[in-house]
Amino acid sequence: MAFPLPLAPRARKHDQLPTTANQYPRPRRMSGLVSCICAVFIFLLIAAGLAIMVTVILLHPHKPRYRLQDVQITLLNITYGPPPVQSPPDTSSDSDPVDSQLNSDILVTVQSYNRNHHLEIYNTRLVVILRYRKVEIGSYEFAPFYQEPKNIAVVRGVMSIRGVSLRRSVAASLKNDVTRNGAVDLKSELAARVKFRHGSWKSSWHRWFEVNCDLIVSSPTAPNGSHIVFKKC
Repeated sequence: MAFPLPLAPRARKHDQLPTTANQYPRPRRMSGLVSCICAVFIFLLIAAGLAIMVTVILLHPHKPRYRLQDVQITLLNITYGPPPVQSPPDTSSDSDPVDSQLNSDILVTVQSYNRNHHLEIYNTRLVVILRYRKVEIGSYEFAPFYQEPKNIAVVRGVMSIRGVSLRRSVAASLKNDVTRNGAVDLKSELAARVKFRHGSWKSSWHRWFEVNCDLIVSSPTAPNGSHIVFKKC
C-alpha cells in the first residue's frame, strides 16, 4: 500500500532573504534630475542656434571691404657698417653680415567700407605690415573704431621705422632701387579683426579679414612725390 509523501513546509514571510533589489533601491530621483538638466541644456542650445540663425537671416551680414589706398615714403635713410675684412677662401665667416640699419617714415592710408545696411562694425584691430624682399621693415596698428552701416572710413598712420637691422645685400638692393629705379617693390599685409553690432546686440565672436598686395612705391625724391604707382592684390 502506497503512502503519500509529506509536503515540504512553506517558508514563512519573515524567513525569506531580502533580494538585491530590496536592499539597494534604484536612485529614481537622481536619474530624473540628471535627465531634467540634460533636457534644459539641449533646449538652451537649440534656442541659441535658432536665435543666431534668425539674426543672420534678418540682418544678412556682409563682410567689410578693406583697401590699402596709398603708401608714401617721406623719409628713407640707410646706414652701413664697416666693410668686411678680407678672409681666406676657406673661412666660415658670414659673407653677408647683418650690419646695416634702416630708418624711415612711411605714411599708410587704409579705406574700410561697411557694406551692411543694418549692422555696425567695430574694427577692434587693424594692422598693416610692409615687407621688402621677405624682410619685415615696418608695421602700424590703427586705433579701434566703429563704422555706421553703409559707411566708408579712411584712416591714416605713420610707420616710424628706427634701427631695423638688414643684411648688407638687402640694404644695397633697397638703396639701388631708390637711387637708380626711383621706386621700391614692397609687399603689404593688412589684417582686420571685426565685431558686428545692431542696437543693443553685439556679437561675442570676432572675424578676421586679410588683404595682401604687391606694391611698387615711388621714392621720396620722385617728381610727384612718393605714392603707389602699381598695386596687385
